[in-house]
Amino acid sequence: MLIKFTYRSFIQIIIIILQFCCTSEAQVINIRPYSQVYSENLRGSCILFGNTSMHIVDADTVSTSKINETADPTNPFGGLGYSQFGNDFENMQFADIDITASNAVLFEMGSTWKYLANGIDQGRSWRLLNNPDIWPSGSSSFGYGHAQTTTIPSGHITTYFLKTVNITDPALFSEFDFTYSYDDGIAFYVNGTEVTRENLPAGNISFGTPASSINYTLNSTFSIPSTYFIAGDNIIAVEIHQNISTSSNCYFDMALKAKARSTINSSSANLLLPAGTNTIKFARLYWGGRIADSTLVNSPDTLRTIRIRKGTSGSYSPATAPATNVDTYAVTLTETIYQAYVDVTSFIQNNGAGTYTVADIPSLTGSNGDGGNYAGWSIVVAYENTSLNYNSVRIYDGYSRVYDFGIPVTQQITLTGLNVPNNPLTSDEAVMSTMVWEGDANLFESLTNPSGDYLKLNNIFVSNAVNPVSNFWNGSISKNGAFVTGNRNPDHFNQMGIDIDEMNVGTGYNILPDATTVTVEFGTEADQYFPSIFAFSIRMKEPQITLDKTVHDANNSGFVDANEILTYTLSGINTG
Repeated sequence: MLIKFTYRSFIQIIIIILQFCCTSEAQVINIRPYSQVYSENLRGSCILFGNTSMHIVDADTVSTSKINETADPTNPFGGLGYSQFGNDFENMQFADIDITASNAVLFEMGSTWKYLANGIDQGRSWRLLNNPDIWPSGSSSFGYGHAQTTTIPSGHITTYFLKTVNITDPALFSEFDFTYSYDDGIAFYVNGTEVTRENLPAGNISFGTPASSINYTLNSTFSIPSTYFIAGDNIIAVEIHQNISTSSNCYFDMALKAKARSTINSSSANLLLPAGTNTIKFARLYWGGRIADSTLVNSPDTLRTIRIRKGTSGSYSPATAPATNVDTYAVTLTETIYQAYVDVTSFIQNNGAGTYTVADIPSLTGSNGDGGNYAGWSIVVAYENTSLNYNSVRIYDGYSRVYDFGIPVTQQITLTGLNVPNNPLTSDEAVMSTMVWEGDANLFESLTNPSGDYLKLNNIFVSNAVNPVSNFWNGSISKNGAFVTGNRNPDHFNQMGIDIDEMNVGTGYNILPDATTVTVEFGTEADQYFPSIFAFSIRMKEPQITLDKTVHDANNSGFVDANEILTYTLSGINTG
C-alpha cells in the first residue's frame, strides 16, 4: 500500500512526536516543591473556600444538565465522580456574577457652573474652592461673541469656572470622559490637579498667560482614570484663556460622564467563621487557569493581577502577586497552565466573615480538546477563636503536575512539621483541606483505567460520598462527603477544573500519636491535574493530670516526732 505524505502532514507528525517525547519523559513534575507556609498551635482552625470562574455554555445558555449532575456511583454515566462530562472538548466560558454600576452622566452640556471674569488674578488656590458663594453662577455655554447661553464680561485674558460633583464610589468606574468646547485655550483641573490643557504653552500657567493662537474648538473629548476622583465632593476647575485681552470672542461648555468598570469574569464564595470573636492569623489567595502563550508574550505580567472585593457590589481592590509567586507549566507547545498566589491577611482581617468576590482571572475560553479550559480561585484562612479548642494548624503549598500519558503514574510527597498529640484521635479531631487544579469528573476507573484518579494518605486511599476512591479529584467543592452549596455564586456541583475538599481524617488514615509527618500520594491512570494546597487542623488534647503523693518521716517509724523532717514525693502522668 502506498502512503502519501504531504509537507503539512509531515510537520504535524513531527509535532506529535515532540509532544509525546516531552510528555512521556516527565509524567510527574514538581514545578514547585511543597513547603510549610503556616504553622501555629492556637485556639482555632483553618478553612479553605473559593469557586470556579467558568461554566459550560451550549447554544448561548449555561448547560446546567452538564454542570449539576449529582453523584450516582452505581451508574457510570450518571453523576459527579462518575460523570460523562468534563471540561475537555466543552465550550468553556467565563461566569460573571458582577453587579456593577451603570455608565453615569455626571453633568451634560448646558449645566450650571460658578464663574469669575472680573479681571483679578486668583492665583492657584481657586482650583480647590468648593462652590464659592461670592462667585456668580450661570448655565453653560458661557462667553461672548458667540451664540452663548450666559454672556460673561470681556476685556481680560483669563476666565475661571468651577463645578462640584459628588461621586459616591469612583472605583465603580474605569474612566471619566470629558466632552468640551472652548475659545481660545483651556486647562482642566480635578481636585487641584491638572489633567490636561489645549492651545496653551508648556510650564506654569498664570493669570496673564495668553492662548497659543486664535482657536475655536467644538465637542472635543478626552478621558482620565477614576483614580483622579475621590468618594464625595470633587472639584472640577477650568481656565479659559484668550489669545489677547481685547479678544472679541470667548466660549466654554463641558459635559462629564463616567464609564462603568466591567469584569471579564467573576464569582463569589462565603467565608464562614464560627460565632464569637475571630482573629485572622493568615490568609492567602490563589488563582489559576490555562492561558495562551501569545498572551504572555504580549503582556508578560498578565497572570499576576486580579481583583477582589468584600460583598457582591461596590469597588474592587487589586490583588497583585509578586513575580516569584507565579507557578507555570507549558502544557502544550502554545499554551501554559499556571497558578498565582498572594498574601491577603490584612484584607481578610479588615473585612472578616462573609461573601468575597474575585474577578478578572486570566484564562482561555472556548473548546479545547487537549485537557480543557478552566479558571478559578481559592483562599486559605487560619483563624483564632478563644471559644474553640486548641488545634495544631499547619498549611502547606506547592505545585506539581500529575499526568499519566496512558501509563499509571504516582507521586508521593512527605509533609513535615505536624504536631499530633500523644494519644489517639477521633475522626473529627484531624481535618484535612485540599485544593487541586484541573481534576475531571468524567475520568474515573474503567476497564482500561482500573485505578482511576486517586489520593492516598499514609498509603491509605482517601474517599467519601462525594469524592470516590477512583476519582477523588473530580471538580467538586465538598465538606465531609457533602457538596458545599448555598454559599457560592455560581453554585455548581461540577467546578470544571478546580477541587476544594475538606474531610475528617482523624481515624482510618494512620495519623498516629506523636506523628510529625504525613505522606501524601497522588495517582492517576487517566487524568492530568495539578496539586496545590494541603492544610491540617489537628486537635491538641486538654491535659488530664493524675498525681500521686507520698510522705516519709526521717526515722521511718511511721510517726511524726517533734522537729522531725518529713519528705513529700509527688509523681504523676498526663493522660490527655
